[in-house]
Amino acid sequence: MHLHPLDDLVLDEATKAIPPGVAVRLHDVGSMGWNLLRGDVPLPAAVIRESALDHNSRWMQRFLAKRNAVIAPHVKTTMCPQIMQRQLRDGAWGVTVATL
Repeated sequence: MHLHPLDDLVLDEATKAIPPGVAVRLHDVGSMGWNLLRGDVPLPAAVIRESALDHNSRWMQRFLAKRNAVIAPHVKTTMCPQIMQRQLRDGAWGVTVATL
């Protein structure tokens, strides 16, 4: 996932899953050595493996193609513009943001 424009963004305790008293550049988060299972980060937190995201995207593309279907995923859950862009790039015809 292309996050280079955000590399210098400073995350602090106002950001979900950043420990209190910490300020760290997004680019440096991976080098902090935090372990979710050890309780190093406050919950709720999400850890996304890009390889899993790639696999799930390919799986969904095949699933939809076999059924001649399209999808407009609900993006409020992720609240992540990069994942929304990826879903559109990978074939979503649109996105939804509210429940009627």
